[in-house]
Amino acid sequence: ANPVRVDATNAQGTTIASQTITVDNQPPTGTLVNPAPNSTTSQDLGYVDVQWTDAGAAGIDPATFGIGNVTITGVTVDAVQDLGSNLERYRYNLGGATLPVGTINVTLVAGQVADRAGNVDSQATQSFIFQPNIVQSPTASNQSVTAAQETALAITLTGSDPNTPPLAL
Repeated sequence: ANPVRVDATNAQGTTIASQTITVDNQPPTGTLVNPAPNSTTSQDLGYVDVQWTDAGAAGIDPATFGIGNVTITGVTVDAVQDLGSNLERYRYNLGGATLPVGTINVTLVAGQVADRAGNVDSQATQSFIFQPNIVQSPTASNQSVTAAQETALAITLTGSDPNTPPLAL
């Protein structure tokens, strides 16, 4: 904090005013919180959550939260939802979009989120891996069975199941 004192004098006398000024030159920053950075997830939530913070004294300007704050690999942000305490949910599935399989980059777009002192965020990228559970078809081994008509015969089929864990029969 920087105290400032102003003296003004005219024919009617002198007036003294004091004001404390706090200089804030710290930009806001964002952190991907859901899904967690560097995690692997099999579930496409339809959104990502970003926690915005401001190390300076001014605090985040909530009017700067919008769909242009972030980009997400393979999808377009449809809406932003304020979850409170500068935690923002960026939704991309309102039009039916889904994430592509693989590394998903969540990029905080530079200059989009500001604090009340006018400082703006810098570009930053955080990632997670989207690997959905894909059910693969089990394969049965070729087998041929011949039996006389009306003769009971026990048949055992063999095959393989590439799923982990194997599918229940």
